[in-house]
Amino acid sequence: PYSSTRSFSFDGTNDYFDLGQIDVTGTTSVSLWINRDSSSPSNDGGIITIVPTGATTDYISVALWQNYIQVQTSNDTNTRKTVEETINTGSWYHIVVVKSNNSIDNIYINGVNKTLSNFGTWTGTIATPQAKIAEATFGASNFNFTGNIDEVSIWDSALSSDAVTEIYNSGAPNDLESL
Repeated sequence: PYSSTRSFSFDGTNDYFDLGQIDVTGTTSVSLWINRDSSSPSNDGGIITIVPTGATTDYISVALWQNYIQVQTSNDTNTRKTVEETINTGSWYHIVVVKSNNSIDNIYINGVNKTLSNFGTWTGTIATPQAKIAEATFGASNFNFTGNIDEVSIWDSALSSDAVTEIYNSGAPNDLESL
């Protein structure tokens, strides 16, 4: 299984990366590795959130909420999707989200395409603009991730299941240049 000595550690309070301006409208895929700290709360907050200026739709917010990966693409709760698989502390997970025009198409965990549901409560009126790793801002509240994040990649296309399998590489990150 994956182990990293070069990942970034986030304290769940105020650590995050600001990515500047990134366009995620239309079809986009996001790939990353997470490892929740043993002290992580079940509502651990934003993993990656990218919202263009003034957007209320066609953005992406990936979070760990109620111990599950939850993703939304608009302020409308109908666009929220959840994978009902507990993300435990102390283990690395490879997460890939594929979205198209305001819709979550697929969420992969450790190379497996998971069943999507509307369960969960990760939703609200998102603050714009923002493009952050390890934090999401809804209204006036920040929701921060506690643990390590590594190998974040964003594509302006839908990754196929074969590409996701190649990136996951049986639990060890690859050089992504060829993708």
